[in-house]
Amino acid sequence: MAPYQALWSELEDTFKLDLPTTTQLLEVLQQERASLEQRDYDLFQKLIGQKQQLLKQLESHSQTRQKLLLEAGFIDESSTLDAAEEHAPLVAKAWRKLGEQWSQCQELNEVNERIAKRTRLVVGQILDLLRGNTHQPKLYTNKGMPKTAALAAVSPAPESPRQLINRYWHKPMSVLCVNTSFLDHLNPL
Repeated sequence: MAPYQALWSELEDTFKLDLPTTTQLLEVLQQERASLEQRDYDLFQKLIGQKQQLLKQLESHSQTRQKLLLEAGFIDESSTLDAAEEHAPLVAKAWRKLGEQWSQCQELNEVNERIAKRTRLVVGQILDLLRGNTHQPKLYTNKGMPKTAALAAVSPAPESPRQLINRYWHKPMSVLCVNTSFLDHLNPL
């Protein structure tokens, strides 16, 4: 019997659960990007809930794996993966595939965060312009986000609210309805 046979079997079980869950997460992240690009914030909000549920499942399995590894005497993932490659190559292969999917998820999430951050800045800038708050000093939160999204210093020439809205939304101002409720649900940066 191969060393740590029970460990490999239990790890394989968690990987079998995580591979389809991670595939679903990749799909949700791709849909999230599309919803951000299309400014479909109702869908975006729904996708955040799905993403959180999938992440909870993945976190639970990750904690199970950590517990299994510690109980078997492994202190780091690298040495465990080396042992898996030697004694349970199918487990090592599933582990590597899962790691690749997690990397893809991380990349997609980072792209979505950049899109969401830019959207927050643009909406804040538009709202400030519509309110007439174009000359307030910039104050920043502890996350580096402007408290007053007056970004006049970013634009070389000041634009009217109508020009700004048309530039970013490509819709005439008469049909624009600025809904900022989505801002509360964006990923923290």
